[in-house]
Order: sequence, then C-alpha cells, then structure tokens
Amino acid sequence: MSTLAMPRPVLRLQRPAAPRASAVADDALAQAQAESTAAGFLRSINSATMLGTAKVVNILHNGSVYQLKTTKLGKLILTK
Repeated sequence: MSTLAMPRPVLRLQRPAAPRASAVADDALAQAQAESTAAGFLRSINSATMLGTAKVVNILHNGSVYQLKTTKLGKLILTK
C-alpha cells in the first residue's frame, strides 16, 4: 500500500468555552479604566463594551442625542 492511499488521522481540537458576553464587557471596561488611569489623561473604551450585542447605541452629549452604529463591515458611524 502506498503512503498516498493511507487514511489520514483526523484531529479534533476542543476549544475552551467562550466567556459570557457580560464578563467580556466587564473585563474590557476594567482594562480601559486601568489604561486611562495609567495614561493619566487618555481614556479608551472598547466598542464592544459600548455596543454589546446591539447594532445601535444612543449617546447623550451636551443635551444632544447621537447614534453610534456598526456597519456590516464592522466600521462605526456616529450621527447626530
């Protein structure tokens, strides 16, 4: 029997269970707060923390409402 005709073994990898979405958001928020404290003036917030599972989130800024939307391509659009 040639080596080309021999069946190849199938490897099945087990992935670790994905963390809960809220746990991911909490971790991202904690990381952003730690980074902003370390930088002293720069504050970063992960978009996944702001949007969660939603496609649109309203942001109130100086009495106006803005919408932060995510596109199909994963880009962000901010509109008033």
